[in-house]
Amino acid sequence: MKSDAPSRHVTIILTLLYGFSGMVALIYEVLWQRQFSLVFGSAASATAAVLAAYFMGLALGSFAWGRLAIKWRRPLLVYAALEVLIAIGAVLVSPMLDLFNQIQPWLAQLLPQNPSTIFILK
Repeated sequence: MKSDAPSRHVTIILTLLYGFSGMVALIYEVLWQRQFSLVFGSAASATAAVLAAYFMGLALGSFAWGRLAIKWRRPLLVYAALEVLIAIGAVLVSPMLDLFNQIQPWLAQLLPQNPSTIFILK
């Protein structure tokens, strides 16, 4: 019975960490939706942009890393490294939006003034 205890504790800890990761992802999604509504001027457009980016990231990550995952000897370590990279990317979203808000007027002057071009720029 004692040999089973450490693996059970590890499983519980990993499950809690995995759940915490998902919770943080949902919090980021809500925060980004609010920030993007300032850029797009509409909650519907902001939600569409955030969801599209979120699911595109999931799809590209699955495509890029999914085939390699079979070959990894320490998949948990790779998962942890990927989580750190995702966290770094998540922290960079706000500064990138601030930068975009600073250069948007300049870019808007260079591009044709039709709604489609402006929406694509955003």
